[in-house]
Amino acid sequence: MRYVMLVLIVACGCSAGESWRLVRVVDGDTIVARRHCGCERRVRLLCVDAPERGEPGYAESAEVLRRLLEGRRLRLEGDAGHRDVDCWGRLLRYVWAGGRLANAELVRRGAAVYDDRWGASCYESEFRADF
Repeated sequence: MRYVMLVLIVACGCSAGESWRLVRVVDGDTIVARRHCGCERRVRLLCVDAPERGEPGYAESAEVLRRLLEGRRLRLEGDAGHRDVDCWGRLLRYVWAGGRLANAELVRRGAAVYDDRWGASCYESEFRADF
């Protein structure tokens, strides 16, 4: 029985390309997402900076992110040019929903700004594209 439980815990690690669902939006650049196995993780969207709680635009930015992700299957993708996890234990990821890069959509919609202070994005052209 212990062996089976250990296998289940290990199998619940964060693998690339797996499907996730939105649990909640924390702010305009952080979410809580759940995998099909029930594992939940805090996720910080890479290369964007959105207003924090108490700052002007916080509610609007969080609402834009919620609308982009709610009810959709999410794909979380890391970037070799960035750390995997930040100092608060959040996964650092690009978040894809409905075939769109949510990180870049936030910037295009004015809900966040492109932020490359910890390294450029491998999707920089997505952030710069005009739709």
